[in-house]
Amino acid sequence: MTPEAEVLVSVIQELERADVPYMVVGSFASGLWGRPRATHDADIVVAMQPEFATVLAKALTDRFYADEEFMRSAVYKRSMFNLIHFESGFKVDVWILDDTPYRQAAFARRRRVRLFAEEGVLSYVASAEDTILSKLLWYQQTNWQRDLLDAVGVYEVQQPTLDEVFLNEWAARLDLVDLLAQVRAEAALPPDA
Repeated sequence: MTPEAEVLVSVIQELERADVPYMVVGSFASGLWGRPRATHDADIVVAMQPEFATVLAKALTDRFYADEEFMRSAVYKRSMFNLIHFESGFKVDVWILDDTPYRQAAFARRRRVRLFAEEGVLSYVASAEDTILSKLLWYQQTNWQRDLLDAVGVYEVQQPTLDEVFLNEWAARLDLVDLLAQVRAEAALPPDA
């Protein structure tokens, strides 16, 4: 397991000990379902109440920069906070689950899978379909090509098992129809095209 993966696993273990519902998203999710790549941070969505900020901060402060007040504020504002590993400098972005219908549906569809192959731990991860849609939402906002390529990679690898009805329904609701069509077209191209 890479040092970055070990940092993420340590956060996951503390979330599970504190009984905080979570799901791994972002590049670690797209790497699981699609093509792994190097990344400078990890992303986790949590359904966390303010009182868990104290528990989590106490559990992590020996290994991470984990500001309890910032965590609590993020919960109230439905925003995010960072955990920064002292030894490696690796950052885990913790996003507070919001009440939008799509985010709630994605959280309900999370999968319990072994993250990081046989050496990893069972973890809650965004489904392949939700990883594609989330990457497209980020691409729509930032125009960062890496997000589009991650979505294509997940689609290529998972295409035989994807819930296309779910993808189509949410792509329409999220105004991602054209981007999803682009992902499908790029996934159908030969690798060297």
